[in-house]
Parts: sequence; C-alpha cells; structure tokens
Amino acid sequence: MGNIETTTYADEDISTGASFHGVATDEYVVEFPLGNIWSDPDSEVTSTDVTLLTRFEPNSGDIWASQNGNTVYIAGAKEQLQISGAVKKAVKVEAFEVGGLQGDGADIIEQCLNFGLSQNQTNDPDSANTSSEILFLDPGCADVFEHVRVGSEWWFGPILVKETAEVTRIEITNYGYEWYALDATQTSCERQISQTKDDPSAVLFVEYDLITATRDSKITKWVE
Repeated sequence: MGNIETTTYADEDISTGASFHGVATDEYVVEFPLGNIWSDPDSEVTSTDVTLLTRFEPNSGDIWASQNGNTVYIAGAKEQLQISGAVKKAVKVEAFEVGGLQGDGADIIEQCLNFGLSQNQTNDPDSANTSSEILFLDPGCADVFEHVRVGSEWWFGPILVKETAEVTRIEITNYGYEWYALDATQTSCERQISQTKDDPSAVLFVEYDLITATRDSKITKWVE
C-alpha cells in the first residue's frame, strides 16, 4: 500500500476591533485611551497608561529613549517634505537599537522576568520550612509589546508624516521553571512546568513569538 497524504485548508473567523485614542503634547507626545480623560485626577498615572510617541519639537541632537529603553531616538535637522502639494518642514528622527540588546529577543528572560521568593515558616514538628524561587512577568511584557524599532521618522509637530522602520514585537506565550519527572507508569518522562522552582533540577525557560514588520508609510493628503 502506498503512502497517503491528506492536506486540509480551512478559513478562520476574522475579528475586527476599533477604539478611540487621544494625543497629548507637552515635552513629549503621548497616546492614551480616551477613558483616561475621565479617570480620577488624584489617581496615579503609570507608564502603562500611555504610549510614548516622540519628543515634541526636538532640537537637532536631542536624544531620548523608548519606554522599555531598547530603542534610542536622535533628532536631526528639519527636512522639507511634499505632502499632497503642501511643503512642510518636518524633523527627521533616527531610531537605533541600543548596544548589547538581542534584537531577536534572546535576552527576554533578563528583560521581562522578575525574581522573588515563596517562603513558608512553621513551628509544626510535622511540617518543614520551605523557600522556593518564584517568577513574575513584568507588566510591560504582557500581551504583544514592541521590543525594538530601527529606522527613520519624520514629525511635523505632533504628527507623524512619514516613517521607514523595522519594528520587532514580542508575545510571551509561556514562561517559568521546567524539569522532567517520571510519569505514573514509571516508564517515561513528562515535562513539568511551574512559576516556582519546585525541583532542584528545574531551569528557567521562556517561549515567545517574534513578530517583525517593515513600516513604510507617509501622509498622502493634507487639509488645513
């Protein structure tokens, strides 16, 4: 009997979402969900509440970093751009990967995992004191996040009018300590995973998807 090969293709559901965002400018240009406008003014605003877009009207030579510190931006001179017949002087901003960064996310353990201890102390003679290492995922690494950006941007005030960049994003799908132990049959091993180091032989691991995209865009219509 010959080999039989079967290939199946199936479309998946398409989901579409939309949301409104606001932009605020002061020293920096930031994006934020509109719901933050009606938040308690006395409540603390964290870095996760806003997305840093750029520095507002920087001078040539100004330097700043992305929120995660992986991308360094350097402002250059203003350049004339033609936008739908209009000529605008936009600041060119170069984006660079910081030195020593692993662009493929190979150092994501150091960037995204925080370490602590899980301890139990008791004077019960039938129980033992325990102390285990425990992992926490940094909130900035939850969901899909931008890892690094390399390229050029042109800003007219708070408006991004042109961009040519390579953007790398990461989504962590699993993390923790892993080790192998005999299964119930005592004949084969099974992989064990935990957020705490429950076995002396356990080692750290991170599983993630690396998403790269080339962004090449510009404004084609300008209305004042």
